[in-house]
Amino acid sequence: MSSAPSSSAGGIQGLLLKLHESLSDEDTRGAALRCHDIVGDLGQECMLTRPTMSSLRDARVDILSFLDKFLEKVSPRVRGWEKTYATDIRDTCMVVYTKDKVAKCRAPVLELLIKVLQTTRASTVAADFRVQEIFNKFYSELCQKHKLPDSVLGKINELLGVLAEVHPNEMVNNSDKLYKAYLGELKEQMTSSTREPKLLVVAGCLRGLTALMVNFTKTMDEDPTTSKEIFQYALKAISPQVAMLVADNIEEHKGKLKFFMQKFCGIIKTMDSTHKELSIAIRGYGLFAAPCKKVCPQDVDLMYTELIQRCKQMYLTESDGEDDSFYQLPSFLDSIASVLIHLDKIPEVYTPLLERLLVVQIDSFPQYSERMQITCCRAVLKVLVAMASKGPVLWSFISSVVHQGLIRVCSKPLLIEDKDAENTPEAQMRTGNWKVPSSQNYLALYKSLLDCDQLKDTGYLDGAFESQNAALRSLSRLIYDELVKSILRIGSEDVTHALPSSDPTAHLLPNKVKDFTAFINLVDFCSELLLSKHLEYFDSWMYPLSHELILHSIRNPLVSGFYKLLSVTMKIGKRIKYYQGVGLKSSESHKIDTIKSACFALFSKFGKEVCVKMKQYKDELLASCLTFVLSLHHNIIALDIKAYSPALEAALKLGLSHVPLTNTALDALEDWSNYIPLETMQPCYTTILPLLDGYLKTTSNDNKDDSNWEVISSVSARSDKGYKEMMKKFVAWDSEKRLNFAVPFSDMKPVIYLDPFLPRISELALSTRWRGGPDGQHLRDFCGRCIEEFVKWSIKQTTPKQQEKSPTNMKSLLKESTARPFIPVASKDSEQLWPLTASTDSSGTIQQCCSAIDHLKRVIKQKAPTLNQHNPKRRIPRGFPPDEKLCLSHLILWLLEQCGRPQTECRHKCMELFYEFVPLLPEKKSAPQWLDGMLKQNGAEFLVSHFEGGGLLSQPTLRDLSSPFSVRTTLQWNDLLLAALDCYNTFINLHIIRPHHMLACKDKSIFLKAVGFFLSELATRDLAAAESCFTISEKTSHFSPERSNSTTTANAPSSSDCWSLLP
Repeated sequence: MSSAPSSSAGGIQGLLLKLHESLSDEDTRGAALRCHDIVGDLGQECMLTRPTMSSLRDARVDILSFLDKFLEKVSPRVRGWEKTYATDIRDTCMVVYTKDKVAKCRAPVLELLIKVLQTTRASTVAADFRVQEIFNKFYSELCQKHKLPDSVLGKINELLGVLAEVHPNEMVNNSDKLYKAYLGELKEQMTSSTREPKLLVVAGCLRGLTALMVNFTKTMDEDPTTSKEIFQYALKAISPQVAMLVADNIEEHKGKLKFFMQKFCGIIKTMDSTHKELSIAIRGYGLFAAPCKKVCPQDVDLMYTELIQRCKQMYLTESDGEDDSFYQLPSFLDSIASVLIHLDKIPEVYTPLLERLLVVQIDSFPQYSERMQITCCRAVLKVLVAMASKGPVLWSFISSVVHQGLIRVCSKPLLIEDKDAENTPEAQMRTGNWKVPSSQNYLALYKSLLDCDQLKDTGYLDGAFESQNAALRSLSRLIYDELVKSILRIGSEDVTHALPSSDPTAHLLPNKVKDFTAFINLVDFCSELLLSKHLEYFDSWMYPLSHELILHSIRNPLVSGFYKLLSVTMKIGKRIKYYQGVGLKSSESHKIDTIKSACFALFSKFGKEVCVKMKQYKDELLASCLTFVLSLHHNIIALDIKAYSPALEAALKLGLSHVPLTNTALDALEDWSNYIPLETMQPCYTTILPLLDGYLKTTSNDNKDDSNWEVISSVSARSDKGYKEMMKKFVAWDSEKRLNFAVPFSDMKPVIYLDPFLPRISELALSTRWRGGPDGQHLRDFCGRCIEEFVKWSIKQTTPKQQEKSPTNMKSLLKESTARPFIPVASKDSEQLWPLTASTDSSGTIQQCCSAIDHLKRVIKQKAPTLNQHNPKRRIPRGFPPDEKLCLSHLILWLLEQCGRPQTECRHKCMELFYEFVPLLPEKKSAPQWLDGMLKQNGAEFLVSHFEGGGLLSQPTLRDLSSPFSVRTTLQWNDLLLAALDCYNTFINLHIIRPHHMLACKDKSIFLKAVGFFLSELATRDLAAAESCFTISEKTSHFSPERSNSTTTANAPSSSDCWSLLP
């Protein structure tokens, strides 16, 4: 009965009716064939229909929905269906997606395609799906994601992940792209502060990411950053839903919160808790502070008390605690701040303890790594924000913390640059937690606290602290004000008793060394801090601080720190234009701030007094006074330039030996010349400018500081023409070109003038250190003879007992000799060592070094019993562990390691010393016995690391080199191979090791691989064979004879040593 309507109906409607009738047919096989034909006709009918007809879009959607449900029912029951229908469905989906741009149709297409891919993952028909084409099609759609609807974009992300799940072999090269795409989209959607997340896109990314991770998992070991991001985004996706479920019924979930809080409380109260447990409990208290405020308000006070008491036990008692506990102090403070922000009233009894905790945290700041220092700054800042939020009543807490913290900072030892101290055992021990901090190590902390106003709306303060972002600027100003107040308080306390006698020179020696140490640190620390942070805050402090500093300086005129701080105030005043318009005659009619006028007058009078007093000063005090006077505002100078001109003259004279003072003088001269009228400055130029001539005539060569060239560079920086043009002025006495040279070419003789080259030649003649010649072996020989005579003279002047008790001259000489090569100043010492490394064999440098080492060998042999015993006074050379008790055995291990060096002479000498020093050990073993014991103790890897560790281990063949081809690189690799060959050959010939030792470690060693490569690829071939082994090369077809000969010469000893290994 139903066949009549279906046969009469035509087009899409008729085909749909036929398809519906086939579902009730009892002959499933026949129905399947008919359905296949009908679906094909239906697809063809839909494709031929004009896409502008929106009426057919609903039909497409219905068909896609039908295919989705039909596929869901047929696929588990009809075997082999995919061989007939899967490819057609795939093609249909791709065509429909391309032609129909509406999300209503595209979303079902993507859903159907995902289902087809999932149901055919184990079928052979999947090979015909052209997976790469599907990936390229939809991955390119992500480039236009802003044009796609959310539902379509979400389905595309899910589809790409399914491709990686069901066809991993096809997606090996695309997995990283998908990770970047997913994580980038999740970051954009979940972390944006300006728009709401698109939930459909987020869901698609998460589904796609889940499918991608089935075959391309990112573990914490492989990629910790990606793993962390995936965890964070997944947690952020489910957190709102969990939070809503919990918040619907507080009483229902109250027990869960209490369970966690009881666990945390038990861990914090238990002294035997591990660091990991304690860390979890501390962070738990901080994270659960807000829920506890809602559920159990009375427990918040208890949480604060427990945290403070545990911190008191760990950090405020004199018991010997573990150093590692200090790494948990930032977590404690962070949690305390999270609890404080939710307290209605802060218990006053614990406020002093919290203050001491913050001071302890500030004091221990340099012990942390750079990453931990950021956490430390954040913890301190959060506590200060929480306390500031409680109103002005608790601002005294912040004042006390800033003051006490600054006292701790200024109490650190002075930072004195001593090049010899770097080589002492004490200096080498001062690393990590043992490093003695200086006040400069705390600058990062205070700068971050002062910059807290810049953290607004950056997410630095999250959670309950977000409401305090607006108060960050007021907190920054409060910290700045308290810092300036502390400067005045500490300065007045530290120099109260500083006048021991009436002798002006005696005043320079402090009676209280600790107080003056703190004051010196205060001056250096605050000078750098105030000059770099929030200059605009200083406006209100200009007069009060300057007035107090001047009063202290008048009471203690021989304390240079006050002049330095006054220089800082004056520099800040210039930057903020504090004195703009003050002191000028043209401004008398205008209304001027009385405070600025008073400050201007104060400095005018005090500046003249300092100019008079400093005539009897010297050294650092005089330099400080000159720096202060020259930093005065140009309006003050203009009032009486005759009083200040002698200071500029004195600075230029002293600047010949002190470069910073010269730079200050040049800055002042430039400032005066720019702002003071010419008629006022003209009389001063006649006395000032001649002083600059001294810098140009300086020929000192002591290298303590290159003052002449630094000053010339400073002067040139102030001119428009620059350094080179100024040098031309100084050197080119005659403006006409007179030095000509006719170049004798065969066809013509062009004339060139040598005059333009004179400035550069003169510059090199004056600045180049080694200008006497390419080598200085004669000078070195003469210096060596001088030192030899000095040693002989020292021995004659002292008795043997005196030499054993206090060999001062020998210690000083050896200390200087060993320290000079390690000073990291290229202009001072690297150039001295360069002629040694560049010396030819004929200069005799190698023979002289060998003679010196032979002499040291005789000394070591004579003093072997003493060297076998540890001596705490013994200097620890570089390269040895600073905490090791060094003796002769350590030297032998070091010599064995040096046997693998590619430098031939060095390697041979180390082998010789090793062979002769081993019998000097207390065990009196021979070299074979000693090395056999080391091999039994450390395994065969011990031999490999020492003989092949010079570089051959990391690059066994030329093909393992990543650098481009060069003859030099090839020769360097040959030297590495020759070093290993030489070691094995020498030690086998001396019967120190046996050949089977070399074969026993073949799993760890690459020696045989390197030898095989050399014999098969390089030994009998030319340089072109070596070039072909490099992945990056120019494929040169011709090499010069010199290059070819150098390679052949280098291959000869390697080939000889390879034959020597044969029995």
